[in-house]
Amino acid sequence: MMPQNNDPLLDMIVTQSRIKTGDQGYLNGPLAAISANQEKARPARRYVRQLRWKASDLQFLRDNLGKLSPEEIAKALGRSEDGIKVKWTRMGYDAPSRRKDELTLWKASVKLGVDIHLFMMLAERGLIPCRRLPGKTIHVMKKRAFVRWVMNPENWPYVMHVIRNPSRVKDQHLRRLIELRKERWGDVWLSPGEAAKFLGLSCSKGVNACIHRGTVKAVRFGFWWIKRSWLIDYRVARTHHTDASDCFALLAVGIGFSGEAIQRLTKRNSETLSQRTNTIKRNGRVQELVEKYNLPLLFNPKTNKVFADWRDCAYLFPKMRQAVANYLAGRMRPEDEPYLRHILKGWVHWYSNRFPSLAERYSPQSFSLTREEGITQCYKELLALGLDPFQGRPLVARAKHS
Repeated sequence: MMPQNNDPLLDMIVTQSRIKTGDQGYLNGPLAAISANQEKARPARRYVRQLRWKASDLQFLRDNLGKLSPEEIAKALGRSEDGIKVKWTRMGYDAPSRRKDELTLWKASVKLGVDIHLFMMLAERGLIPCRRLPGKTIHVMKKRAFVRWVMNPENWPYVMHVIRNPSRVKDQHLRRLIELRKERWGDVWLSPGEAAKFLGLSCSKGVNACIHRGTVKAVRFGFWWIKRSWLIDYRVARTHHTDASDCFALLAVGIGFSGEAIQRLTKRNSETLSQRTNTIKRNGRVQELVEKYNLPLLFNPKTNKVFADWRDCAYLFPKMRQAVANYLAGRMRPEDEPYLRHILKGWVHWYSNRFPSLAERYSPQSFSLTREEGITQCYKELLALGLDPFQGRPLVARAKHS
């Protein structure tokens, strides 16, 4: 037997030469022992039978993807969590936080141009329609639900800084929707300072006091926010209305006076007067006041229109009587035009159902632009239909006595 050599290179050369020459002593001795030790150290192979996916398993995966965590789905189906993830990827399903019909709160906040922490706070309070993914801290919401939530004016106090300045909205389509909704809503949210200015107060202390007393409705999110329509209801409720003021308002509306003109006559807000007359009509008090005080007023409950001939109550409007006299005498003055327009407007509005041509030709906006030539033309058209709003016997008194 050759003596051991401490040089590894020489040992490798000797070993290779013995293997090539077929040295049985070496092959059956040290080399065999090395191979046996390697076989013992190698772990035994485990053959695991792969479970087939049944139709019920696939349906369970489709129904609960995003509702249960991958760990819960794997436990219910007796599979591994990685196997669940691989399967939904092969089936073409998106991850629960990347569905095409849903948005994460972070993406929604980017679209609207607000801070993600604001949306997280709204989600914790249940003020936004979202859900939390199981096993995660991610919240998602349907895209349609997000748009509906933004378009609802009741939710605007939560994102008022964006609503008042839509240029901050990153998504152009969403920005345009917000602008259109603001134009068509017909109302507006006011801060206490703006509400005080609307009510004619010098500061907001009175408004805050009314809010705390409960006489004015308001929503609080950071600040108090009040709808303008709530303030109108408050002004109507606190305004003392008498039968005399109601009768005068109905007669003025029936003659054809605009809200601004009635405001100048009564020293009251035009929106308050409009709200009051609508309340009288809605409560059915028009006929009651007409019969109680024998008012020269006609009321059509089907169209909700009222009509009064100015000649029946000319003593209440001396300037209107003088304006008609000046027009008929051919010396019309500029200050007479508004009164003549009011009269013609009242007649056209009342007879528009009987003569559709009047409604087509004269809209409420056209009377604000009418000059002497237009007044004369409208007067001639009414005369051609057998109606004379300036001369002759008062129409309402004649209709009530006939």
